[in-house]
Order: sequence, then structure tokens, then C-alpha cells
Amino acid sequence: MSAREWMTAIATAAAVIVALVSPWIVEAVRRRRQAQRAPQLQLTFNPSLDAMLELAHYTDGVSHPQAWIRFGVHNAPGRRAAQHVTVLLEGLSVLESPFTDPDRPDRNPRSAVNRVIHIASPAMRWTHLESSSLTIAPDATRYLDVATLALRRDIVEPRIQLLIVGEPADRRHHLGPGVYQLSLLVTGENVEASRWSVDISWDGERGDVDEDVWDHLKIDQPRGPF
Repeated sequence: MSAREWMTAIATAAAVIVALVSPWIVEAVRRRRQAQRAPQLQLTFNPSLDAMLELAHYTDGVSHPQAWIRFGVHNAPGRRAAQHVTVLLEGLSVLESPFTDPDRPDRNPRSAVNRVIHIASPAMRWTHLESSSLTIAPDATRYLDVATLALRRDIVEPRIQLLIVGEPADRRHHLGPGVYQLSLLVTGENVEASRWSVDISWDGERGDVDEDVWDHLKIDQPRGPF
């Protein structure tokens, strides 16, 4: 075979390889760009902004401040809008209760600590919305109403109320004093699902004035994603 024939054969083989490989390269680049612009959601909590007192209006005509806990869901800048975002309460566990002694775990009844409260993965409530899903624009934060605690002094046995869609009839989402771990699943139509956990603790007290409640009701920073 002459040198010209060799060159022609090599050029033909190279053209075939390029024709076969080019679509794969183009698709790989397209997918990489899509991944770089995919929504990236983070669960946030700012104690100075997301733990607040807001006026509640009761059916007996009384209005009184109530403690509210909110979490933010933030979409990273430069990403696509996250569509149909839903946050599910995937798990609820009792880490401590007034009947446990953290220094003597051998004295703790099994029913009082490390107990799972079966909650059936309900959706959390978006603040000021009826829908359990919404869109989060790039570099934007939307908020969840996670829990509330009544501060009226004539309510003698208040409970932390988890704000979920479809409340259980037995009120298992009404929590007394203790330390609880919430396991949350953040998901959406074009979002890679992520799991987060948050600890909420309450010693059963509300303080002498309404503003003192935050000395007794504590919220840890969200941990995740997992």
C-alpha cells in the first residue's frame, strides 16, 4: 500500500471515529452543563429571624403571641428554578424525655428514649400557603412553618405542635417536653432529593414573659444533606 493510500485510510478511520464519538461528547457536555445548573437546595435556620413570636387569634376571641419555628429552603444562585418542591417529615424520634436521665441510661425506660413516633411522612406546610409544593427561584429562599407553641397562660399543658399537612387524629404530632429529632426529605420535580435532620428540645417551661420562651425552646442547626 502506498503512502497516499495509507494516509487516505487513516483519514477515513479518523472521520469514522469522530462521527461516532462526537454525539457522545456533545451529550456529555450537555449533561454536565445541565448538572451545573440543576437546582441545589439547602435547609436553613436563622435563630434571629426564624424563631419568632406572632399574634394568634383564638376562637374565644382572645389574641395572644405564639412561638413559631420556621426553616428556610434556599436555592443556590446561578441554578435553574426548583419546581414543585416538597418537604416531607420522614421520621420523628424521641431522643430524651423528662423521664430519662442522660447520665444513667441504664435507668431509662425503653419507651421514653430513642422511641420512633410513626408519622407516615406527611408534607410540611409552606408559610402562608395552602399548597404543599412550590417553585423556588435561583438565589431565593422560601419558608416552612415547622412548629408552634401556645404561650397563653390559661393553657396549662401546652404542646409543641408540628405543622404538617393531614394531621393525625390522635395528635401524635403534639409533643410534650423532651428532645426530638426531625428527619426531613427535601424533594422536587427537577431536584435531587436530600435528607436533613434537626433536633428540637423543650424543657416544658415558657418563662415569665413571652420573650423568655426561647430560653426553654431550642432548635439546632439542620444537619445534612445526607
